[in-house]
Amino acid sequence: MSISSIEIRQIQKSDDPKIKEIILNSLEEYGANREGFAAKDPELESLTDFYHKIGGIYFIATEKGELIGGAGIAPLKGDASVWELQKMYLKRSARGKGVGKKLIESCIQNAMSRKLDFLYIETLDSMKEANAMYQKYGFKKIDSPIGNTGHFGCDRYYLLNING
Repeated sequence: MSISSIEIRQIQKSDDPKIKEIILNSLEEYGANREGFAAKDPELESLTDFYHKIGGIYFIATEKGELIGGAGIAPLKGDASVWELQKMYLKRSARGKGVGKKLIESCIQNAMSRKLDFLYIETLDSMKEANAMYQKYGFKKIDSPIGNTGHFGCDRYYLLNING
């Protein structure tokens, strides 16, 4: 896999089953396939419809036509003045190869084009590579969750000041 062979595009209805599978497999890998995590989010049934309805955007990463990951941004439940970087998951075989970099850059660029001030993310401390990437892109660790995502199982929270 070379970084130049990775394509980023908006989600399509036909992507919904595959990205759901990638998300659930990733969460299972980290013991997070239960209540309090994204595994129980009803929007997993149709991320395409969910992001369309709320005015957010979800990006899909592909290599040679194969879906290998995704990430999106949307208004934070409980605090629409902040948007959330959501459901950023990759196939295990796609990790460490620049796919996450391309996805997070697409999300941040989209947030900037919307003139957003902040992006928030909830994750797990055990997702070491993801935490390192968020920090590399300027996300700052905060002590407690904001909004009302229902992801009470998460134990690491970050906020990115897009303008500063």
